[in-house]
Amino acid sequence: FEEKALSTAPTPPKVWYRYVDDAFTVLHQYNIQAFTDHINSQNPHIKFTIEEEQDGQLPFLDTCVCLKDDGTLKVKVYRKPTLTDQYLNWDSNHHLEHKRSVVRTLLRRAETIVTEEADKKEEINHVREALSANRYKKWSFKLPKKKEKKNEDSDQGTSEAKKFPVAIPYMKGLSEELHRVFKSHGVPTYHKPFNTLRSLFVRPKDKSVKEDRKSVV
Repeated sequence: FEEKALSTAPTPPKVWYRYVDDAFTVLHQYNIQAFTDHINSQNPHIKFTIEEEQDGQLPFLDTCVCLKDDGTLKVKVYRKPTLTDQYLNWDSNHHLEHKRSVVRTLLRRAETIVTEEADKKEEINHVREALSANRYKKWSFKLPKKKEKKNEDSDQGTSEAKKFPVAIPYMKGLSEELHRVFKSHGVPTYHKPFNTLRSLFVRPKDKSVKEDRKSVV
């Protein structure tokens, strides 16, 4: 569908980036409606809606592409106006690694997405303030350096059976000890909260009567 729509367009866009069903395009403002009508005429079951740039800015996924005065582009992190900056609270009953992963994800997003240093510093300060409001400790903002992993299989010339991670429920104090025991035997583990508010209260469908659940695939 995409190849046909772009190759037959009378005024194809200069840029076309797509992720699943979101597309980022660059084309002349006089051709926006004509291209939209063209791509919507390809298949009656596939229709696109458009969002034009506002004040030289256009969101795409979790990025905000900004048009500078000299005609070049820069990228910042995009947040919806309804975002409340509520993240996993530091005092919640979750494994420490879950909380560290929140910090790691937000800070590495700032490092990889934001293109200019001034915007990068502003984004990192925003992340620190938001997480501090969620009671995160100052020491948690220090990310460990990535370690290079050696390929043990190539060094030894043999390959061992792959060990799959084991999910265990998180119980403060006990789960950390279990993790160390499993690790000493070469078994990777991760912690998963089994009893959650969602599992207790969310029921999209009423439970079927046992007598009705028969002779079905």
